Amino acid sequence: MVKQLHVVEAHGILLFRVDKGRDSKIHVFRLSDFDGELSGETTTRGRADLKEHRLERTRGCQMYVISRPGGSHL
Repeated sequence: MVKQLHVVEAHGILLFRVDKGRDSKIHVFRLSDFDGELSGETTTRGRADLKEHRLERTRGCQMYVISRPGGSHL
C-alpha cells in the first residue's frame, strides 16, 4: 500500500513509499517511464518493476521528507 507519494517535475521523478506491515521501502521512477501510458494504454507494474526501482537501505523507513528551501534541490 502506498503511504507517501511525491512528484518532482523539475527533476522528472516520482517518489513513493510502500508500507507492508513492518516492512516499508522507497521507490523512484522516472516520469518518462510513464509517457507511453498517457495515450490511453494502461500497463500494470509488477513486482519486478518495483524491485528494479527500489532504493537500497530504505527498508523499515517510516517516512521521508523532501526539502526545497529555495528551489528544486534534492
